[in-house]
Amino acid sequence: MTEYVAVCQDCEWERPMPKREMAEHAKRVHEDEQGHLVFLEH
Repeated sequence: MTEYVAVCQDCEWERPMPKREMAEHAKRVHEDEQGHLVFLEH
């Protein structure tokens, strides 16, 4: 199964997700809540 990981550049936070849409959602939530920069790894 392909996995996407949302990874924060500003802290130790990261979330592996099975689908891109789920990783993008986690990315947006963390950016909105923390004001951090998050990117997706595939």
